[in-house]
Amino acid sequence: MLRFSLLLLCLGYFAGGDVCSAQSVSQPDLGLLTNRLGTWDEVMTVVTATHPNGVKLSSLQSGSLQLRGRFIEVTNQGRAFDSRMLATFDPRSGRYDHWFFSSNRQADHWIGTASEDGKEIRWTMKDANGGTAESKWIFLDANSIELTANLFDADGKLVTKVRRSLTRKNDE
Repeated sequence: MLRFSLLLLCLGYFAGGDVCSAQSVSQPDLGLLTNRLGTWDEVMTVVTATHPNGVKLSSLQSGSLQLRGRFIEVTNQGRAFDSRMLATFDPRSGRYDHWFFSSNRQADHWIGTASEDGKEIRWTMKDANGGTAESKWIFLDANSIELTANLFDADGKLVTKVRRSLTRKNDE
């Protein structure tokens, strides 16, 4: 009988029933991540050894709340590739996490912390080949974000430098 009751409880929960309505669900604290909500025009410059003057790319980004507001999803549609990022924040530890996936088969997990002035998130990442990366999301104002990243190989040599400027679209 207990198994049957648990089954009904789970079915009601996943079917959207109000079995759990007595529990209050508070809005999660996503820290600085809420600055990524909305639609953005992005201009990205990528500098590598083969492109020392940089290659410019542009895309459209869209950020929305997902999974009951516990994550921010940012999708990116560009000419070179499409990508998706899921990010969250743990207010108890002050830790940010984001997972980045792209159509060119890239999949990375980044760990971040906010600056003391609350205007940027500093990220680090280790890849499967022993390389590392450092990144910053700098929130200039409500309509402008600058993102920088430096990617290093397993020997610590800088191999890629990325600078991205995001401008909020005014049609929101």
